[in-house]
Amino acid sequence: MSFMVISAFPGTGKSTFVKSFSEVGDSDSSQFDKEYFPQNYMAHVRNNIVSDKCTLVSSHDIVRQALCRNHIDYVLVYPALECKEEYLARYRKRGSELKFIDLLDRNWENWINECKAQEGCVHIELKPGQYLSDVISYDPQSKEFDIKKAGDDERRPYISGITADMVVGDTVDE
Repeated sequence: MSFMVISAFPGTGKSTFVKSFSEVGDSDSSQFDKEYFPQNYMAHVRNNIVSDKCTLVSSHDIVRQALCRNHIDYVLVYPALECKEEYLARYRKRGSELKFIDLLDRNWENWINECKAQEGCVHIELKPGQYLSDVISYDPQSKEFDIKKAGDDERRPYISGITADMVVGDTVDE
């Protein structure tokens, strides 16, 4: 199953993924005028799709809701609830502002649970030590993201969502 849009939680490795694939867009929501947000952000995402450019987008609830309202198929990637300390360490290591780290620390459980409850998308819950590149691949020829096949990897992520290939709550065992 292929997608053009991946909504990924902070610290999952969006920037690192884009460094490997320069043709993939990293739509950093902080770069958009908040007065016109999310309309300006969604216009950007739609323009990327029309231009056949795969895009990594914010996991903010307002962005996820806008993706659904605009009937844009996407994969939502977020860490497991128990990964909080690992992610706070990732934010410190990459040099995130203390204000940002404190915000994530205070809202971690709520925001992860909101991601888990999001309807209208395919979910990938990352296990400890996993990054976006561990679960998503990009094919420059087809210009699409794909969910990596799990194989026998014990660390495979939890994937759910209603698609032609899977049932809600199932793990992918391809």
